[in-house]
Amino acid sequence: MKLRAGWGMLGNQEIGDYTYATTVNYGFNYTYGYFGNQATFSGGAPTSYANKNIKWEATKQTNIGLDMNLF
Repeated sequence: MKLRAGWGMLGNQEIGDYTYATTVNYGFNYTYGYFGNQATFSGGAPTSYANKNIKWEATKQTNIGLDMNLF
């Protein structure tokens, strides 16, 4: 009879692209000026903000087994 045991931790790095940084998208049109004398300018705006608490997704796994020979 033999007892087997194992433990491990797995990491998943597929948590999204650029979640550690703020991303900006360009091509938005903004109106600037007062009524009757307005102009439109191209600009950019943040599309997502950085997550400073980002880390790998981790999973812990434990295995226990028993091997036996009957005959």
